Amino acid sequence: MINLRAGVAVMTAPDLGKLYFRKSVHPVHYIYLPHNINSTHMVFRERAFNGYDSILCVGPHQLAEHQEAEKIYGLSPRNLIKIGYPKLDALRKSNREITPSSIEPEYRVMIAPSWGENSLFSFGCDVLLENLLDAGFRVILRPHRDTGVDDPAALARIRSRFGGRENLVWAKDLVSDDPYFGAHALITDWSGSSFSFAFGAERPVLFIDMPKKINNKDFSKFNAIPLEVSLRAEMGEILSTERMGDAAKILKRLCSDPDYWSRKLSQLRRTWCYNEGHSAEQAAATISELAGRNGPVSTAQ
Repeated sequence: MINLRAGVAVMTAPDLGKLYFRKSVHPVHYIYLPHNINSTHMVFRERAFNGYDSILCVGPHQLAEHQEAEKIYGLSPRNLIKIGYPKLDALRKSNREITPSSIEPEYRVMIAPSWGENSLFSFGCDVLLENLLDAGFRVILRPHRDTGVDDPAALARIRSRFGGRENLVWAKDLVSDDPYFGAHALITDWSGSSFSFAFGAERPVLFIDMPKKINNKDFSKFNAIPLEVSLRAEMGEILSTERMGDAAKILKRLCSDPDYWSRKLSQLRRTWCYNEGHSAEQAAATISELAGRNGPVSTAQ
């Protein structure tokens, strides 16, 4: 990276310019392309985006947060561009082609939490799984890839206790064109998958109320409320860890009115994501324009 020669560099990684992620010694215009819908000032480390020249924004929350960061850190105004989230448009297209079956006698739920010390799998979810499986739910487990590295024992415990239950499956063992495998609802903690599922599939989310994942040491300096905090109750329901035994009852209620959730979540998507349906074209045009302004792209040396 330090010898990169290019007019522009498009990246999805935060923390550019820090010791372990150096910028090139040559003139390069760095563009940040978001890899999720989350807010930018809670789960990401402090100054995570300060090194970028242009930042493509998913929605008004990210735009406002980057503007607030400029004031907090005394930065010159960056080039903040309203783009949207191309992955979400692709998810919506697949959702139109694949929807949960209304014929099957059971509800399908996917459990896809974040990773780390305060994640659902590491905390323990035996009561939750027992409740769902006994109630006849088909449960699909999709652990974060880093959980297998960070806490493999947590996954081993689940396999040991519930491996014989026929209505529990692991996402890695399934083959489907639908990344959510026809799930009627998602269960998570603070994972960004909640936005992709709710806005892409237009189906509700049950949030297990684990401690917030605050990786930004400067979080308290921001006035903006993270989107993953402010929208939780609107995207489904929040359940305390002490009440995980009530999950099946709550999910049956959430899943009983799919039309309501489709209307509500599509409205939230239009409010919080720019350029619905054509964000990829907008991003491509913006990157092309910036590349034209900043010279041709060449290879790193």
